[in-house]
Amino acid sequence: MKKGFLGLLAMLMICSCSEKKGSETKAPIRVKTQVVSPAFADDAQTYVGIIPLVKKLHWREYIGFRMLWGYLTDKNNPLLSQNAGNSRLMYFPDGVNVMDPDRPYAELVLGVHNIFKFFHVEYVRRLNYNSLPTSPKWGMRYVIALSF
Repeated sequence: MKKGFLGLLAMLMICSCSEKKGSETKAPIRVKTQVVSPAFADDAQTYVGIIPLVKKLHWREYIGFRMLWGYLTDKNNPLLSQNAGNSRLMYFPDGVNVMDPDRPYAELVLGVHNIFKFFHVEYVRRLNYNSLPTSPKWGMRYVIALSF
């Protein structure tokens, strides 16, 4: 059992897959992070049906891995002295940091989706950037998602 779970987790980190039901495709949910980068690099996800009560209620267990990798160009960085006073740039809120281009942001997500057909509950575990003063190591995400 443990070996099978580790194999599933390794598969999630290598490939991206999702479950289709009829004409509806479950798409990844984009997240707000406390680091700034223009590129969303990787989003591996899957829906598994191994818990009987969850299967009976037509909920979906969700295991996902999200990664954000990129950089912020100098012309778009309001923190640089050359861009001070530029009215076209938006300033970052307190607690937001510029992402290191050599170190991607990564998180692991475990959750239950399809509660009442539109509600999701997820546990999110941050895998890096934990030393920032405004970054919690884990959190709960509650999502209302309508798909037609």
